[in-house]
Amino acid sequence: MMNFLDDRQRSLFEEMYQVHKKTVYYIALKYLKNEQVAEEAVQEIFFKAFCHIEKFSSFEPYRAKGYLMQIAKNTSIDIYRKENNRWDVTNEEEIELLTIEDDFCLEKMIIKKEIARQLNLSLNDLKEIDKQILTLRYIEEKTIKEIAETVGLSYENTRTRIMRAKRKLANSLLEEKEDMLNEF
Repeated sequence: MMNFLDDRQRSLFEEMYQVHKKTVYYIALKYLKNEQVAEEAVQEIFFKAFCHIEKFSSFEPYRAKGYLMQIAKNTSIDIYRKENNRWDVTNEEEIELLTIEDDFCLEKMIIKKEIARQLNLSLNDLKEIDKQILTLRYIEEKTIKEIAETVGLSYENTRTRIMRAKRKLANSLLEEKEDMLNEF
């Protein structure tokens, strides 16, 4: 079946498997609570991903990872349901499973983590004063006046530094996004 893939798709699938196999296994194990069943689930999950490899090649890397994790979650839940007949599942287990389905949106969590990672990397590229100013403004939600007093700059200088730091951060994030797309 691999012969029908072009080199790009084959490379994408192999890389996806190598990078994400442990995470997929842990997701399956979380839902299935059985190592052997989780290992079998991983094979099924990657088979499904393989069957839809053309979708993965059109996604940005973080979306492809989120899509794979969603396949892992859904497949694990399906296997759990098949292995545990409705009559064998207690109300508590059913409620727990439904809560996991409703509350645990893996794709959103992965996207948030990826954005936070990229933001931290880009923040580290800024001067220390710019990083401090942006942290005070957007994480601690301080006013420009409070920031100016904290860092010992004038109000106008602080306002200007915030605008310039945001611009540098945005450019850095755009470069990171382009680099990620080129790698993927």
